[in-house]
Amino acid sequence: MTSNSMNRMVRLTSEITLADLENKQVSYEKAFLSQVEKWLIKPCERLLSKQDTDYRMSVFSILLMYFETHGQYLEGKTSQGKSKDFFIKSLREFIEFLRGNKLFEEEIEDVFFDNFYKFARCGLFHSTSMSNHFLIDCINFSELPISKNPIHGGFLINVDSFKDAIWDYAKNYIEKVENDSQLKKNFNLIFETLILKPLKNYSS
Repeated sequence: MTSNSMNRMVRLTSEITLADLENKQVSYEKAFLSQVEKWLIKPCERLLSKQDTDYRMSVFSILLMYFETHGQYLEGKTSQGKSKDFFIKSLREFIEFLRGNKLFEEEIEDVFFDNFYKFARCGLFHSTSMSNHFLIDCINFSELPISKNPIHGGFLINVDSFKDAIWDYAKNYIEKVENDSQLKKNFNLIFETLILKPLKNYSS
């Protein structure tokens, strides 16, 4: 089997092959959005279509995969040894995006970001446990992605809206990449490190 044939077998998504990326038939930016859509957004939409509230924690767990990775794209380096820093940097950018689109209206302190990270990393990813700071809004009390819990304090997370906001944020980020030379440099470096290099290893 030729190298080019092998490269067409190795895929990032069902629509994008290693050969597409190496031949510049698909841009890194388009591939990034395809990955976010096919790995995160579409699976979440399938789970949410079941109308089963028990699936919402699973949906939220899938969406949380976005943050640390995105922090690496923002910084232009891997998060080795600095998982929390990169996760929180990405989360801060996301919250600012929500504010700018009137999707987050709460006054928060730095402890919000620490608690969110602990809920994600130490709670869901490590222990499959919940947090008294964040609860999944299963009755659509609020249409906002993140809102104050008026009964118990802390915050409610509407995973339907959170999913839509992640997707809108990812698309907005790529628009910025295409118009900012430093963001683009960082983006290309991490895409080649996290995506292109592993794909090439599979084809070798």
